[in-house]
Order: sequence, then structure tokens, then C-alpha cells
Amino acid sequence: MAAAVLVTAALPARAQDAASAAAEPFAPHDHWSRAALRRLAAAGWVDAGAALAAWPLRRSRVRRLFSTAAVAAERRGAVAAARLARAYAERFDDEFPPPASAASAADPVAGRAAPAAERRAASAEGTASMPDRLYAALRVQGGLTAHENIMRGGASVWVEGVGWVYPGPVAVADASSGVAAAAMDLAFGGLAASVSGRWSAERLEAGESYLSLATGPLDLWLGRRGWSAGAAGRDAIVLAEGTLFDGGGLAIPEGFRLPGPLASLGPVRAAVMLARMERSGPYAHPLFWAARLSISPHRSLSIGFNRASLFGGEGNGRITPRTVLLMLLGFTDTEGKASAFENQVASVDLFWHTAAWGVPLALYGEWGFDDMGFAWTHVPGIVLGAELPLVPGVPALALGVERVHFDRSCCGNPPWYQHGPLAEGWTDRGRPLGHPLGGHGHATALRWRLDLPGTGILAGGRLFRRVRHEENLFAPARRGTSHGGTLRWRLPAARRAHLDGRLEVEHGRTGWWQWSARLATELTLGSR
Repeated sequence: MAAAVLVTAALPARAQDAASAAAEPFAPHDHWSRAALRRLAAAGWVDAGAALAAWPLRRSRVRRLFSTAAVAAERRGAVAAARLARAYAERFDDEFPPPASAASAADPVAGRAAPAAERRAASAEGTASMPDRLYAALRVQGGLTAHENIMRGGASVWVEGVGWVYPGPVAVADASSGVAAAAMDLAFGGLAASVSGRWSAERLEAGESYLSLATGPLDLWLGRRGWSAGAAGRDAIVLAEGTLFDGGGLAIPEGFRLPGPLASLGPVRAAVMLARMERSGPYAHPLFWAARLSISPHRSLSIGFNRASLFGGEGNGRITPRTVLLMLLGFTDTEGKASAFENQVASVDLFWHTAAWGVPLALYGEWGFDDMGFAWTHVPGIVLGAELPLVPGVPALALGVERVHFDRSCCGNPPWYQHGPLAEGWTDRGRPLGHPLGGHGHATALRWRLDLPGTGILAGGRLFRRVRHEENLFAPARRGTSHGGTLRWRLPAARRAHLDGRLEVEHGRTGWWQWSARLATELTLGSR
């Protein structure tokens, strides 16, 4: 509690006002708003550090960032950017109607924010009346899902005289079925909760279901929730989007400033998570932790540090303060702790907004390493990209190009995303935790977004060329060159209803095809 008080004191007044407002659940882990915030940051209208914070963010914060971007762009006469930010805010509020206290702080539909004094008064009023306000919303979804020839990561096996050998990926049974999902969101004062479930012919499973608490500058959560981080967005090196974790964590999304000369580093944002996984090879219930620390010396620049570890498990080495400390310090094989104890991946990323001849441009990159030691120099994983968030003449369109490279193993470091004793490597039961390329190889992608203000239409995707080499997680079945693409769209169907779609197709030069698709309608039934 003392630490929370100190951090609160270091926060600027605006952040403290925002932190005192009533809590809301987090945005869904795979929601379009993440890419939208990133696009506005690339255009220079959202603070880069805020847009690149560990995802997901609370809905109240996402809403505030959209509204602030709309106001800033309008004041500077950037009509296209203002329309885009307002359209995002309207679409977000349509899907997640805000509590009255949040709605009173800004008017995203009109594209204006209340004066600072009014915002503080609204925040204080909202805090004072929190016990009398219960926010509740029910979202239901129904549709179709299908996939064919999909591969998942396999598990390494021990071969006498050879050592650990990775035999290759495992095929997933083809399937197509209806799908139904429901989510209930609740908020009361500083507490918020979300409970969701999903049914298909394959299985019935829990979705994001958690309890969270907003206290001062801290966001705390406990339950099942998505967690991802990195400048590359959905396809980061350490933790890409798509995995749900059973555990808990905390974050300081508004950031705080260090004392003295270190204040020049700008807001420091941090998030950490600890979860229990189902298994990794022979070890049941290993633990998993992940953390992100970022600094923002300027609102157009974000520098992030990401690290995660899968460790322990029933039958593996004992989890003790000493073994955890050695793991955190990066000692992979030392007295009292064998390298079999943990599997670690880390990265450094950078996102920078600039302008060339008056045209907004964003450059980003991520430099990662699997295992510790000198993996960061010997066998790096690298993502480099550039984006035009508002294409001149067609501001609704954003274009980007991205290059990905994962080196082969050497110098005592294991192949990317593989690990002998923790046999399923950097996956959750075969689903990659990191970049979908799967390690050893390289890829080039053209990214695009087409968001049409005034229509509610949001769309995006990529076209890619991948080359997977022999140490790739999906080799030998997917070894070689392939081409493909992804398409995601969100179309308004009615008030508080929309049509969601996703399609991914990949074709290998050796003749294989794989694809997956999902089409669903989502409806918000009520609020407050």
C-alpha cells in the first residue's frame, strides 16, 4: 500500500483524476481498438507510450485516449484524423456503453472534451456516488467457425545418444460448426468483473473471466484474461495476441516519473502477470510470468522491455526463492538450478512517430532472444516495420510493410521457440505464444487498415510471404516458402450490434493449403 501511495504522488494531476474514476472491465484481448490506438499513435495523436502499453487496457482508458485524440486533432485542424478518432470513439461506445460517470467526463460523439475543471468535478462526483452506481452489460454472439489443415507445435522427445529431438508439428482435426458466446460485464465503484463463455461443436470453454480492482494508479486483476505486449502489435516476439492466461497481475497504465535527472525518461509504465499453465510436455501445471516495462522520453517515442518465462511444473525442479532469483538474473544452468527449470524469451522494442514532408510516418522494431546468455547477439529474432497511418489522398487507408527474421541455433542456444525438457516449447498446448512464423526463418508482410468514418466499417489485414527453415516450429510439414493473407472486418448491423469476420489463408510452394475462418454477430443487450 505504501508503494501505491508513493506512485500516486508521482503521477500528474490528470492521471490521478483518471485513476480515481469508477472502474470498467478491460477491452477484449483481441479487440480492434488496440490496432486503432496504435494507428492514432502512428499519426501522432495518441501518446506512443500509452498506445504501446501492455494489452488489454481498461475500457475507460481506451475511451479517453480516443476522445483526447479527437480533440487534439480538431484543434490542430487535422480534419481527417479528427473524424477517424471520433468514429473510433463512437464505435467503441456503441459496443461498450460507458457508465454515467465516464460519459460525463467527455463527449466523444461531439469530438470535444470537458474543460479540466469539469473533468475533475465529474471525477470527484463519480467517486462520491460510486456505491450507488452499478454498471452492467450483457453481450451475446452467434455465428460460424471452421478450419482445415491447421498445424500446432509438437513436443520434443528424448533420444538416447542424441539428446532432445523435435519431431515436428501436429495436425489439428478439421472442423466446422456453429459457435455461440456470451459475456456479462459488471462494475461497481473501483471493482469490475467480466464473465464469458464460448460454445462450439468442438468444446465448451471459458473465455475472459476475471475480477479487477482499480486503486489509485494501479490496475489489479485475478482470473482468466489475455495478456500481450510489444511494438509489433498482434504479432510480437515474446507474447503475441491470442492466449488466455489463468492467474493474476497488476499494471500502472498511466505511468509515473522517476525522480531527479531520470525524469527525462518520461512516463514509466509497467505491467506484470503470473499464471499457471496446463502443461508442457511431461510437466503438469508449470508457472508462467511475463512483464513489460516501457519509457517514453517524448510522446512520439516508446521504448519497451519485455520478458517472460515458463518454469517449474510437477516433476520439474523445485520452485524456491533461490531458483526464481537465478532465473530472473538470467542464469540458465548453474549449481542448484538446471536449464530444464525454465524457458525464457525476452525482447526490446521501439516505436517512433515522425513526419516526412508533412506526412505522418511510424517506424518500429523488436529485437528478441530465446533463452538468456548471448542469445541476443548470436541468435536474435528481429521485427522491423514502417507505417503510413493516413495515406495521402486516402486518409481512411493505412499501409505498412514489415520484415521478420529468426536466426538458426548456435553457440549453445536452442532453436527458437523450442525447449527440450519443457517439451512443448514456447506454446500453450501447441499454440504459439510468440510470433506466428514459428521461429527459424523469415517473412515479409504488407499490412493495411481501411476504417471508414461515418459508416462504422473497420477492416484490416495483411498479405505475407514466409520462408520457414529446418528448425522452425512448423517444420518439416510447413518447411519452405509460403504465401497467404489475413482479413478481419467489423461491420455495423444495427445499434449496439455488429458483424465480425476473420479469414486467414496460407499456401505452401510444395502444394499444401491451410485456412481458418470465423463469422459472428455480436449484440449488446443492456447497460447500467
